[in-house]
Amino acid sequence: MKLMRHTLMSLCFFLAACTTSLPSNVQLEQYLQHYIGQSSQSIQQTLDLSALGYTPAQLIKHDQNVLIYRIPRKMSIPLPIPQAPNNSGQAPIYVPSNSSQQYSTELSCIIRFQLKEDRATSVQVSQGTC
Repeated sequence: MKLMRHTLMSLCFFLAACTTSLPSNVQLEQYLQHYIGQSSQSIQQTLDLSALGYTPAQLIKHDQNVLIYRIPRKMSIPLPIPQAPNNSGQAPIYVPSNSSQQYSTELSCIIRFQLKEDRATSVQVSQGTC
């Protein structure tokens, strides 16, 4: 019965995470490709992800080999609330709660430009958090 309860809770969290409206990682990767070949200074001056629905990127590292940005991603996950068991004594069923009962967390999306001679040669985006 505990296994069933944990499975249902996991399913609720998974469904809640899937239904949040996050920008597409594919769109982000396609957008970032046009920065390949540009100078680090040009990237810093023109990088704007707001059109894709992202908050402003924060530069966290810049040296001769790499340019790394962090994008904070706030997420709210609805907490499932157990309903009282029915008369047959079965275990409670967990259902998503209303919007006032949520767990808030912040994920970090990391964008890493690999540099050679101060030009971007490649870009990587952290998977799962963008």
